[in-house]
Amino acid sequence: MELAERIEEFEEAIEDYDYSLRAFLESISLESAIDKWDEKQDAVSLMTLHAAKGLEWPNVWIAGCEDGLVPLRSGDMEEERRLFFVGVTRARDMLFLSGARERYRWGKVHDCSVTPFVSEMEEVCLERFEA
Repeated sequence: MELAERIEEFEEAIEDYDYSLRAFLESISLESAIDKWDEKQDAVSLMTLHAAKGLEWPNVWIAGCEDGLVPLRSGDMEEERRLFFVGVTRARDMLFLSGARERYRWGKVHDCSVTPFVSEMEEVCLERFEA
């Protein structure tokens, strides 16, 4: 939702009720795009791996499957692994994992390697494509 729409929504709320800014911000901070997701809608849904938990789609794409992105290497590796497999198990029919050979980050080009989590998947489940 656009900021202007949220401001308009707040202005309407304070006219109708004894509503504080704090209460309004708390209520909208608990909302997410997934709250408005309609599975019948023919559209692409973009979300974080965290937000995907408990949901399922026929096709799932996970981008950035590179060591240093997935996993970030700055946190708990077991949590990163669990989160990756949350994303992997959201796919009912097809799962697409993508990554770059090189990525421009922090002002430099870096060589990338595939996330180590892919090696933990059974080879019979993988079909590799090189671009």
